[in-house]
Amino acid sequence: MKQERTLTQRLVSAVLVLVMTVTSFIGSTFAWFTDSVSSEGNVIQSGKLDAKMYWTDDYDSNQWNEVSETVPVFNESKWEPGYTSIRYLKIKNAGSLAFKWRVTIEAEGAAPKLAEVIDVYYVNPVGEKLDDLSDKTSAGVLSTIINRNVPTTGALLPAGEYKSGETTGETVIAIALHMQENAGNEYQDLKVENFTVKLVATQYDYEGDDLGNGYDTESIFPDQGITSSITATANVVTDAQGNVTQPVTASSSDGKGSAYIPAGVAVASGYSQLTLNVTGMNYNDSKANIVLGENEEARSLDVHITGVAAENNVPMAITLKECCPVGLNSSSYRFYHVEDGQTIEMRALADGENPEHNTYKYDPATGDIVLYLQSFSEIAVVADTENAWEGNFDYSWYNASATELTIANADQLAAFGAIVGGMAEGIEQDSFKDKTVKLITDINLGDEESENNPDLIFYPIGYNSSDGKYEKTGVAVTTGFYNFCGTFDGNGNTIANFYHNTWEMKGDHNWYDATLQYYRDGMGLFGKIYGGTVKNLTVKNFSSDGEIATTGVIAAYADGATFENIAIVNCNPRVYNIGNGGIVGCVGWYAKEANLETTFKNITVDNSNKISALWGSYDVACGGIVGQYYPTSGQTSAGTPVNGGVSFDNCHISAQLDVYNDVCANYQYYAYRYAGMLIGSVRENVTIDGHEYPKMDGITAKDCTVHFGTWNDYYYCEFEKNGHPSYSGPDDYKFSRIPHSEINFTDSNGNGIIDTEDERASVTGCKHEHTAAENNQAIYLPFNNLVTGYGWGVTTK
Repeated sequence: MKQERTLTQRLVSAVLVLVMTVTSFIGSTFAWFTDSVSSEGNVIQSGKLDAKMYWTDDYDSNQWNEVSETVPVFNESKWEPGYTSIRYLKIKNAGSLAFKWRVTIEAEGAAPKLAEVIDVYYVNPVGEKLDDLSDKTSAGVLSTIINRNVPTTGALLPAGEYKSGETTGETVIAIALHMQENAGNEYQDLKVENFTVKLVATQYDYEGDDLGNGYDTESIFPDQGITSSITATANVVTDAQGNVTQPVTASSSDGKGSAYIPAGVAVASGYSQLTLNVTGMNYNDSKANIVLGENEEARSLDVHITGVAAENNVPMAITLKECCPVGLNSSSYRFYHVEDGQTIEMRALADGENPEHNTYKYDPATGDIVLYLQSFSEIAVVADTENAWEGNFDYSWYNASATELTIANADQLAAFGAIVGGMAEGIEQDSFKDKTVKLITDINLGDEESENNPDLIFYPIGYNSSDGKYEKTGVAVTTGFYNFCGTFDGNGNTIANFYHNTWEMKGDHNWYDATLQYYRDGMGLFGKIYGGTVKNLTVKNFSSDGEIATTGVIAAYADGATFENIAIVNCNPRVYNIGNGGIVGCVGWYAKEANLETTFKNITVDNSNKISALWGSYDVACGGIVGQYYPTSGQTSAGTPVNGGVSFDNCHISAQLDVYNDVCANYQYYAYRYAGMLIGSVRENVTIDGHEYPKMDGITAKDCTVHFGTWNDYYYCEFEKNGHPSYSGPDDYKFSRIPHSEINFTDSNGNGIIDTEDERASVTGCKHEHTAAENNQAIYLPFNNLVTGYGWGVTTK
């Protein structure tokens, strides 16, 4: 990769916060008779929390520079598309107390335009020099990292301490900045400058006292929440009873906070002015008396409006901008108000509902909150850092007349899927044609191949069921998909952790009985994309199990669709008797018009993924990008319409295609497993010189790479009566069909021909006495195909 210097950037040193507590004991006794016993030399000494950070751009040199405010870590110019810059950071515990740490990239104000095309990678921890980032997942673009304060975190015990599962002394992480290859001319001659790499440390629940080590489990990083005061003042006019006659709004000069004072608010005697004061509190000083659960963090605010009478019973609206994290699901946060010494959980205010005391609104798109209060004191906010979906739906973001919409959390993504599928009560089905839906944060769908909660199912976007339920039903109903025809822009974010299982999704029924069919329509993030676009998205940790349910990580079906700037990470779609693709399960089947071209541009399906033929599938097609391609639509009469084809541009595939995974080898249909690194199978043949070949019309590819790795080293030799033999041998054979009697084997080093059964057994692990009939049967050699694997109906050599 060309290493020209670009991007003037300043990453400045860590900001470390040390809080030390000194405790003194004072006491006295009085008695008629006295005696004493002394223990001398007792010591009470406070511990030292001391975190340091060092950096280098050469991991192998072991030359570390201590981070300082005067020397930038990143200081480069002349960046260009495809350029990558990596800095290694060593975080060291130089004190005597364990701490948890957090590293962020921060800047004053909003991130500049160039940051929109700089991908940020946090590699935590890093154990060796990074040669490439192909197997790493971006934390987001630099603008997202800066604007939303996205961190990488960990914990360190002091040097010399040890506890299983904990890191001691020091750790090394890496921050990699990569300019996207598709950054256009509009990003020339721009800068991202004067930004900061910031390390913050706080207490960690490691050291114990006689009551355990739970006293610091609720410690928070000192820069969470509001750290500086918000002040706003408004003059009010009152009637003879001291009540406000006209509503007023008090707004802070920085725009971060405001208070709306409605008519009727009771004002204390002598006040003609009301003043809003909001101050961030250290949670250790909180009076909320809240016990945090695992993965939860808390922050507290002291909220007051000076001049409001104690007897006031009219709620006021206090708006605090960017006060909470962006993108929280409704089940992932709670608000509490400390009132008259009691902790009261506040209630979310529904749309259209009149404000009541101790209610609130939270905007997941901005992190803004509105508190409705008639009296004032501490507000405590608790948030679950995992932020996993729990099956709720939020339609508040949707406007049927808008052409640009944003989705900020998993609740809203679920609602989006229900709207496309016509399953949202009171909202008409919407294909989103000519509309753009933009994702503004990462999404955690909460289920990473787990059967612990089978009722929590994120169905494919566009799912529709005739029984009118978006949930597991366990009854015989007809299901299907409505088309998504708009643009879904992932905006550089990640959707992670969802699992599909056809038996869980629609009950365990016998699919051979048409009246008892279980869910079998499709699995993946989307159901059907027709003329739509999905772009700028990473999908991570998707897996599936099922039968006759076309499966693709991004979409089950696509026609005339565009997929651009997409990465698939650690996904394992598994299905049998149907198509299975790293991006789309089937292209072309639902085409209703001629010349619908489906395009794939800037696609990465790396070697963390495995696309599998589940169990003993006899007619499954596994493809790195597309499972099955129909040159002629399966929904029209033969020959019309002819699809516009499939094009691949700058696509990079190294996923494992697992089409030999029946380890019992007792299934006779090995002949009917298809595999291809780009397309698993082309479902139409042409006859040339008496041989049948896949019909490759309309398939184009440029600037694409595949890497087969070593995963195709399978060794099976199973001969079923009246069935087909199967065989996998040395890598230098292509996956091809030739008569068994004509096979010539080479040894593991490629040195010469192996003819005898013993020699063959040494290579294949199989020794078999061949009959005349078997000598005329077909043998299948190792897979090594770019497009379409051998299978049913293909009889060429």
